[in-house]
Amino acid sequence: MDFINEMQNIFLQAARGEVEPALWEAWWEDHAKQLEYHLSPGYFLRIKPSARPVDYASMCRSQEGILYYFCRQGRPVEKSSDYYKIKAEEEFKRWQEKRLQDYYESISPVMDAWEAFLAKHPVASAVFDWQKRLGTPPGQVPGPCVQVLAPSGPIPVPPHQVPAPLRGAGQILPQDGQKENKRLMQLRLKENMQAKIAPLAKAYGMKKAGPKTFVKEKNGIVSYLNFVGYFRGGGYETMDYCICPLYDIRSNILNLPGDVMHGEHRQEMLSGWGVIQFDVNGIDTEGINRKFDQILTFLAEEVFPRWEQIDCLETFFAPERQALFQAMLAGPPDPIRECLLWDDRADAEKPHPWGADEYLFGIWELLSGQEEAGYERLDRCLEHGKSYVKQYLKQGNFTIESSLKDPMKLLYCNAELFYKTSGLLGKNVRRLAVLETYEYVCRYMRYFHRLEKMPKM
Repeated sequence: MDFINEMQNIFLQAARGEVEPALWEAWWEDHAKQLEYHLSPGYFLRIKPSARPVDYASMCRSQEGILYYFCRQGRPVEKSSDYYKIKAEEEFKRWQEKRLQDYYESISPVMDAWEAFLAKHPVASAVFDWQKRLGTPPGQVPGPCVQVLAPSGPIPVPPHQVPAPLRGAGQILPQDGQKENKRLMQLRLKENMQAKIAPLAKAYGMKKAGPKTFVKEKNGIVSYLNFVGYFRGGGYETMDYCICPLYDIRSNILNLPGDVMHGEHRQEMLSGWGVIQFDVNGIDTEGINRKFDQILTFLAEEVFPRWEQIDCLETFFAPERQALFQAMLAGPPDPIRECLLWDDRADAEKPHPWGADEYLFGIWELLSGQEEAGYERLDRCLEHGKSYVKQYLKQGNFTIESSLKDPMKLLYCNAELFYKTSGLLGKNVRRLAVLETYEYVCRYMRYFHRLEKMPKM
């Protein structure tokens, strides 16, 4: 058998999924020069194994190249087997499982330490069957017809069947139609909020601070969940969710570890978020319901259970918890892109632009009796906002009462209040002053976090 026949014979076997990767790689290496001579550069690159070592995903690419080769030769060959595709999917699944196993084994010491800490500080778990809330909210019924522009002109369509608009069509509904869509969007959001998010928040002890805001305070820790309105009106631009000390400005420092913030549930929730913003040309009711299912799943599976573990300042700042966050700055490797699934190490090395990290840990160190370290941190925080603080001191309105609607100003105002206690003589005197300042600041921070009304002057 001459080489051409041998080459085409093994090509046919590969097209039928009958050649294993190891054999294909060995045969290719043994005949590399002959293949390069008899195949054009285009065919050669299409069929040549592209991975080392050769795997089933590589065989899929070679198989497609072989089919192209025979088609161009005037001898079309059909792919009679999905063997390589099936094996590649199985192979990829094994790689995923292995990379996750290796990743969690690598960080198991800090995870075990955190679990041991939690075992010594148990908290009562909330009971809520959130899965029963998935799907169409109870009582959701179609509203009046909404106008949707089509090539032949406006036609009435029931709101629950309104399709997503065609992008780039350049057609926009009249003002009346846009107003009706906005009203319908707000109705759909309200239905889902009341049926899914509000019951979950209530089960975890949060109270409503508005139609789309939920808050909770426990032992100096605040849980905050808010759906931010879209600037065009109608829907929600994003979801703000944070756990922090009462004196913090919701800086999101030590909020949730990397496996939550980069996990599948969060990625699924963020994908296609625009369906709950606002579109002038139509409302996708089914899409809105599905998106709130994803939001509910993310909150119930990932966020609230992690928040529930944090029942006091000691737990929030526990060294074991901080070590876990540090270990999860880098994620497991991605077997396809050959990079890390996430890598927050560069961001972690950068100080907070406002010095909020120095403020957060500085106050905690003062409260826990580490005076020297605490005052040093607050000094660095105030250095960040030196020019900012100076202008307000000149204006004479650098008070906590005038700062509650400006988080940056509030941060520096609080830091200044605590730092002033460093000038007092006597450790016991400073300690008492720190605790009094803490109580004073927290009175106003409850208003900032929407926990209570503005305290009386």
